[in-house]
Amino acid sequence: EELPIVLWVVHTTANRATGGMPFFLVYGAEVVLPPEVQLNSPRVAMFSEEEQPDRRYTDLELLKEKHDIATL
Repeated sequence: EELPIVLWVVHTTANRATGGMPFFLVYGAEVVLPPEVQLNSPRVAMFSEEEQPDRRYTDLELLKEKHDIATL
């Protein structure tokens, strides 16, 4: 089941109050939208399974920072 476009916009647009995207603040990762996958965007094309653990660690560190900023 696909989410309506409006929900994708809400979840992937930076919020003024928190300065972050709701999707990132909840899941700790940047969202990859379905059109990016279907069209093989540069971000999708450059995905590397071997680098993923390091990138995930970086994302989690950024998440902590974003949570701290949103709390202030």
